[in-house]
Amino acid sequence: MPEVKDPQEWFFELDKKQLEFYDEVIKAFYEPEEGGRFHGAIYIPIKYEKGLRIR
Repeated sequence: MPEVKDPQEWFFELDKKQLEFYDEVIKAFYEPEEGGRFHGAIYIPIKYEKGLRIR
């Protein structure tokens, strides 16, 4: 039978160009009022859990 072990953490660093790219991608999914560019249907669990207004 195979032996299962706890996962090991792996750390890595992004170079400046990679970091800028991923920051851009993540920011695109912010709320439009916060500068986000995404205007589609998206499930945001925290809004349902806290009873916040859903547009």
